[in-house]
Amino acid sequence: GYADDNLRAGNLPDMINKLARLPLEFQPGREWRYGPSVDIQGYLVEKLSGQPLDVFLKQRIFEPLRMTDTGFWVDRSKAGRATKVFTYNEGKTLIAAPNQVRGDLTEKPAFLSGSGGLNSTTEDYFRFSQMLLDGGQANGRRLLKASTVELMYQNVLEPGVTIGRTAAGLGFGMDFAIVLDPKAADTPEGKNTYYWGGAFGTWFWIDPTNDVIVVGMIQNTNGSQANSGTPQVRPLSRRLVYQALVDPRK
Repeated sequence: GYADDNLRAGNLPDMINKLARLPLEFQPGREWRYGPSVDIQGYLVEKLSGQPLDVFLKQRIFEPLRMTDTGFWVDRSKAGRATKVFTYNEGKTLIAAPNQVRGDLTEKPAFLSGSGGLNSTTEDYFRFSQMLLDGGQANGRRLLKASTVELMYQNVLEPGVTIGRTAAGLGFGMDFAIVLDPKAADTPEGKNTYYWGGAFGTWFWIDPTNDVIVVGMIQNTNGSQANSGTPQVRPLSRRLVYQALVDPRK
């Protein structure tokens, strides 16, 4: 609903100044739609902490979790490790995707996006996920209250509201989709599993019922699109993981 307003043209305060003059698309909880909500959270972090978002995340999350490869830009000494975006040609050969210029990842961006601005690695994101599965603590240090983590996977949508075109049995919490009813959702994960995926195919889920974390990283233009020619690793990984459990719980 805000695509024409160019919200990321400046910095976080610039975005807020624009949004303050615009109406809500709907009352919170009555629909589900992509929007600037997580970028707004980034702005709130800056206001509440008195720190720039990159500084807060580094000091309060990345350093305590030893996420040494995560940030809004990549150190020049690590630039060679930054992956390209790929696609498949007509012969089903993996090639670098055309028209996917990512810019200079070694430069600090003006807009610090809370919803998709970070570069990271599988190992770092696993560390973050493990902290959530462990109720907000890691390395002998508490980063979040246990009650805060529980709040993150409580459904905030009104009854009958679905996530896009997905089936029943799912909800949405504080930045995650949630498996409320595994049977209704036709999924093998346990109840209260929370998850999401990226446009280029990355995916993860955290299953507190079965004590399971899965983090998957690919970088493909059609990685999140079913029937696009990219192998459907998301449903495959779910099926294989839960087939491997001795006593899976719903």
